[in-house]
Amino acid sequence: MKPKKTLPLWRNRLSLPERLESRRLLTGDFDLDGSLTLVDIELLSAEVRRGLHDVTYDLNDDGLVDQEDRRVWVEEIAGTYFGDSNLDGQFNSSDLILVFQAGAFEDNFRFNSTWETGDWNGDRDFGTADLIVAFQAGSFEQGNRQRVGILEVSPAAGERRVNRNRETIVRFTDEVLPESVNTDSLYLVANGERIPGTVRVSPTRRFATFYYDAPLPSATEVRVVIDGTLIKDVNGGAIDADNDGIAGGIGTVDFRTLQTTLISDTSVSGTIYDSYHRNPDGSEIPLEGVILTLEDHPGIQAITDANGNFTLGMQDLDNDGVADGLPSPDFFVHIDGSQVRGRADNTQYATLGKPFHITAGVRDQKLPFDIFLPPMPASDIVVLKIAEPTVVTLVRKVKSKSKKSLRIIRR
Repeated sequence: MKPKKTLPLWRNRLSLPERLESRRLLTGDFDLDGSLTLVDIELLSAEVRRGLHDVTYDLNDDGLVDQEDRRVWVEEIAGTYFGDSNLDGQFNSSDLILVFQAGAFEDNFRFNSTWETGDWNGDRDFGTADLIVAFQAGSFEQGNRQRVGILEVSPAAGERRVNRNRETIVRFTDEVLPESVNTDSLYLVANGERIPGTVRVSPTRRFATFYYDAPLPSATEVRVVIDGTLIKDVNGGAIDADNDGIAGGIGTVDFRTLQTTLISDTSVSGTIYDSYHRNPDGSEIPLEGVILTLEDHPGIQAITDANGNFTLGMQDLDNDGVADGLPSPDFFVHIDGSQVRGRADNTQYATLGKPFHITAGVRDQKLPFDIFLPPMPASDIVVLKIAEPTVVTLVRKVKSKSKKSLRIIRR
């Protein structure tokens, strides 16, 4: 087996307690050395010959230890082919040179061959039967077996100041079996404990989303763990979770959540306008009645006045005579335009989330940009359905004006 490569995206070092707690022993690693090697296939082949059906070697959980388990080890776990004598992931001329140089092909000595010297059917001899096993799959000189890997994880590795409510999304390079992606095979760890939540696989089977039962802890390092030995592709094979070209493995991504502690006497101000219409003189139309709520602190709110202005962070909810303030330097605000006063009949303004950046301990900091909310016909609002797909369509007028109507922020 070729040495495993370490990719920048994946941090593969899990502590021993993490591995034991999560049952993260590498499937097919019978000698427990942390790798899939020639020793492992020899141990499995010996167990097949013994016929005792030790469950340790029953890789497909059918109650038997037989040639099917050898196939699972070779094709699904090691991600290679029969005939790959050096376990480099390919069956090619190098393998044939290696086995014929050993000089054991149909010799007069019994039980003197191993996988490395041509015993691919597990009977301890190298003969015509082994060549048939290797060539019948049509894999000679076909390169490495393609494995489903990890295309992207969001939040990304090393990302900081992540919103505590932002779901974790794992995108795969191809389709996976939905039933194999669950909180055993895809989970998050923070402060040494697993994050309670639910995993949902998309209808395309190409990405999975982890939804938290509660917001993530603030200012905390969070690890995403993807177990390639448990997540399967549509053919039932293990995916390559750490993107090293070998089936299985543990892919991990670490990110850090946003700090949400309030800094007293810290506030921010700004202005919100209509993104689609203007006054006859060309000036912007301010929106009155937009509600801004500090995420993680729903009691901290501001409502825009008749000029569209707001100041967030000046409330004194604990009645200590000092404004409660805001987190610093970054926080998220929920902006609700559904209650704008004076809006046209059957019209509603957008609701969205927005990150803010400020300096701690400074009052009435002015945002370096104005916020623009797009109006929309109230009839265009579609309630999302949980049990079935939700169809959302855009009317022709919105399509033709999409660039302007969807303008959210202008710097």
